Amino acid sequence: MANNDTPSLSGHEENKKQKKSKRKLVLKMKNDKSDVNVSTSEVVCRICLSEEDTKENPMVTPCICAGTMKHIHIACLRQWLISKRTHRFGNIVKTYCWKSLECELCKTTFPNSVYQEKLGEEIELLDYAIPSSMDYIVLESVTQQNIKIIHVIDFEMNNEVKVGRAHDADIRITDISVSRVHSFIKRNANGDFIVQDNHSKFGTLILLNRPYLLRYNRTNMFQVGRTLVEALIKSPKRSCADILLCRKSLRTPSY
Repeated sequence: MANNDTPSLSGHEENKKQKKSKRKLVLKMKNDKSDVNVSTSEVVCRICLSEEDTKENPMVTPCICAGTMKHIHIACLRQWLISKRTHRFGNIVKTYCWKSLECELCKTTFPNSVYQEKLGEEIELLDYAIPSSMDYIVLESVTQQNIKIIHVIDFEMNNEVKVGRAHDADIRITDISVSRVHSFIKRNANGDFIVQDNHSKFGTLILLNRPYLLRYNRTNMFQVGRTLVEALIKSPKRSCADILLCRKSLRTPSY
């Protein structure tokens, strides 16, 4: 005789079907919510989470991060870069150093400036003080590491800067190939800046980005790869007859 209190096989299957339909409904609701969140997401700053994008404080994209991490306010980024900055101030030179100048997420090195499409101009990322006078130059120390070093030299009070590895150097470069007092950067009476080597072991080279006119009757040294070349260009000598002939042709009137 069958017991009526025990559930039948058909009733057990119906309970399973109901549970499956509930799970499907919950999953569908979750998917619908995620779709709504993605479609309604707006451009926000990844630091302050604000959507404000003004001309004074625009949104920029300094790295290759995507999604909600793509945009950042220029003021927020500068403030974050200042937290990474150390400085060394002297009487003539102010040195600024940024360590690990890269995005903490995608590890892309931040550039010196970024292009803002709405403004149509380049915006500087690194913030450092510029002298009020016009007698200054800005130099960057190029290193193999992910470090940015900027030297701001003010020539208002002094016309000579000492470069070397020593602690008392105005511009200190901690490299084994650099002598203790390696070279000098001077400004002459005409306002021209001159780099003078201090008989250093490896010499002082200048990277040229435009044609340079070699001087007559003076040794010109330049490096191509690892080869150091010396060139002495002598001025052409003219005979007395050539000089008189040139002067005579200049005096002869033309009709």
